Amino acid sequence: MVRESAVDAAASVSKSPAGAQAVAAAKVWDCFPEYTSSAGWLACRRILDNLAAHAVALLPIPFRPWLQTSDNDVHVQRNAVYMLAKLSCWPQGVQVDICTTALGYISNLVDSSDTETRRWSCEFLGNLANYWISLDTDIHLKIISLLGCAASSLGRSSSHSDQDECVREAAAATIAKMVLIRTDAISRRPGILKHLLEHLDSPDARIRQFVCIVLEKFAVYLPTPLDLLNLGPTAWIAPLLSDADAGVRRHAAHALAKISFWRGATEAFDAPTIQLLLDLLK
Repeated sequence: MVRESAVDAAASVSKSPAGAQAVAAAKVWDCFPEYTSSAGWLACRRILDNLAAHAVALLPIPFRPWLQTSDNDVHVQRNAVYMLAKLSCWPQGVQVDICTTALGYISNLVDSSDTETRRWSCEFLGNLANYWISLDTDIHLKIISLLGCAASSLGRSSSHSDQDECVREAAAATIAKMVLIRTDAISRRPGILKHLLEHLDSPDARIRQFVCIVLEKFAVYLPTPLDLLNLGPTAWIAPLLSDADAGVRRHAAHALAKISFWRGATEAFDAPTIQLLLDLLK
């Protein structure tokens, strides 16, 4: 009770910028693993949220205690993954020498039956990608399977994720981050580009936006665009130029702009597509 009260007090102190700095300096996160199965985790969560809100740079965080748990309790897993996701928001919180262990732990939770666990697992993996930590292609497949309807063609079940908007958005945002460091590897995976293109038909505007962002990055970083060109990306993207969502229209136009730099790509821009682009100038 005394320790949990102390953590709760630290959460209150961390609400202010100065308090957040003081809490970070005290490295209170050292005790967080003790609270993943108790009521004290709520205070730990508030501390991490406050540190993130005040952009407090954390010192190197010891991930290992969080990854050694063999507890299969869904609440323990959810709380541990949430805290790992928050700790990995800062470069100082990511230790490359421990990331292999972290990936092994988190990648097994990406398709958890628990919605929050899937969501925060995606955020953690996306944060690692932000620091150019390479992720296995199989992890990409798992995360793509969370996008929803088209995931069934990957041979994976997506019954849980199909019903949760937050998980789908987290998965799409994570793919958009990861594609920067593994573009070529993804492009060589049979069918993976086609599965991404299929999600341009998603009823979720955020998913359509993120897929366009992924295609933009493919256009910029792919050593050869032949695989993507053979799929006729302009035919998939062009309808989004008249999408009801302004963000989708913007990212669709940007993706087409990047694709148009490729040799041979301009032949795929038919008159209706060009007219849709001209309409956006009005």
